[in-house]
Amino acid sequence: MPKALKHIILAVGLSLTLAAGCGDGKDAASVRLEKARNAYNQGLYLEAEADYERFLQEHSQHPARWEAWGRLLDITFSIKNDQEKGVILLEAMLLEYGEDQEKAAYVLQRIGDFYAEQKQWDKAIEKWAKGRRLSGQQVDSQWPFLLRMARAYRAMHNYDMSRETLAYGMKGLKDSKSVAACKYDLAMTYTFLENWDKSRKMLEEVLASGDLPSEDHAVATCLLADVLIHFGELDKARDLLESVSSSHPNPLAVEVKLDYLDKEILSHKTRPKPVIEEMNPEDLVARPDEEGRFYRKL
Repeated sequence: MPKALKHIILAVGLSLTLAAGCGDGKDAASVRLEKARNAYNQGLYLEAEADYERFLQEHSQHPARWEAWGRLLDITFSIKNDQEKGVILLEAMLLEYGEDQEKAAYVLQRIGDFYAEQKQWDKAIEKWAKGRRLSGQQVDSQWPFLLRMARAYRAMHNYDMSRETLAYGMKGLKDSKSVAACKYDLAMTYTFLENWDKSRKMLEEVLASGDLPSEDHAVATCLLADVLIHFGELDKARDLLESVSSSHPNPLAVEVKLDYLDKEILSHKTRPKPVIEEMNPEDLVARPDEEGRFYRKL
C-alpha cells in the first residue's frame, strides 16, 4: 500500500477517533434523555423520573433541560400528586431561569396556581403579580395573570379589586376571545356587587359576540338567566335555560332551575291580581311586599 494512502487512512481514523472522544458528553446526554423519553412514553413514570433527574444533575448546560424540568413537573404533579415536591421543583426552576423573562413568568404562574389550589390567595396573587411584570407591556400577554388575580380577589370577597383588575384588562385587550372572557368574569363580579344592570349588559354583549367556547357560552347563558330572574323576566329566563339544557356542563343544575321557574311562572299566572283601584289610597300600606302587592291597613 502506498505511503500516502496509509497516511490518509491513519488521518481519517484519527479524526474519527477524536470526534467520537469529543462527542462522549453529548452522546451520554442523548442516551440518558432518550431513555427518559421512552420510559415516559411507555408509562414507566418512576423510571422516567429517575432518568430525568440524572439528566439534570449530569448535564447542566444542555438545551433540553427545560423539557426535562417540564416532564418532572408532569410526573410530580399529575402522576404522583406530590404537591410539596412539585413546588420545590418550581422554585428550583425559578433559580435556573430567573434571567429568562418568558420562562420565569411561566414558572411564577405555575407557583401561583399551586398556592391558589391551597387557597393561599395572598401568596398566589404575589407570584402572579411578579409574573405579570415579566410578561411584557401588552395587556394581551398579561391577561393570564390578570384573570387569575381577578378570580383570586373574588374568592377573597374583594369584589372591588376584582372589578378594577378586569376593567384594566378591558381597556387594553385586543384579542376578541380574551375580551369575551374578561366581560364574562366582569359580569360575574358585578353580580356579587349586585350591580344587575351592568351584569346584564356585559352578559348580553359577550353572548352576542360568539367568542366564548361552547361550554363557557352555556354557563354565561345560565348566569344571564339568573340575572333576568332578579328582574322578574321569568319567561325569558326559562327560554335561555332551555337553550342550554343539553350543552351546560352541569345539566342537573339547569333542570333544577327550570323546575323552579315552572312553579314560579305557574304561580304568577294563577295568582289573582289585587284590585287596588277600588281601594282608597290612604288605606293602603305604602310599601309593596316582595310580590309587588299592596295590603289594606288593619
